[in-house]
Amino acid sequence: MLNKDSIRELFNNLNNVNHLAACSRSPMLKTVRESFEHYISDVENFGNPWELWSDKVDEARELFAKLINADKSEIAALYSVSSCLNAIISSFNFNGKSEVITSDLEYPTTNFILNAYKKYGLKLKTLKNKNNEISIDNYYNNITENTLLTTAIHVSSMNGSVQNINEISIIAHKNNSYIYKSTYQKESH
Repeated sequence: MLNKDSIRELFNNLNNVNHLAACSRSPMLKTVRESFEHYISDVENFGNPWELWSDKVDEARELFAKLINADKSEIAALYSVSSCLNAIISSFNFNGKSEVITSDLEYPTTNFILNAYKKYGLKLKTLKNKNNEISIDNYYNNITENTLLTTAIHVSSMNGSVQNINEISIIAHKNNSYIYKSTYQKESH
């Protein structure tokens, strides 16, 4: 079992830099640096080794599928949460049921992407936070049978507030709404 000191040893430069950032700019694992070096070597030695990279993505999909007890065919690998949301939103037809519920505590690109789809018929309803929280009643009062998709961020990168993802999912599913859960910055216990 790893202890605090052995975990710290997995990262570069923790003794010289105070890392206060989150999300995509956290302390770098030593294995990530090694992976970058392998990538550079592959480019220098093989040019554009697409098959090698595709195999690595396929391997990662398989490992993640095992982790969440899914089939590899159910896992899509995209390069960012924003590209994933865009891929999902672009698959919808906004004729008829076209309302999307989101909040002002979502990761900023969520609302940028959703706003861009208004020109295709998406009707966006943004729940506003009160005292840095979106009340569960706000979801009960706004998700309806007309709601195509509900977005729900687990931990807001805006202020660290934590939402009850399970309860929001229940409300969305009772109204036949798809749910897009962002658990990128999941709360840890």
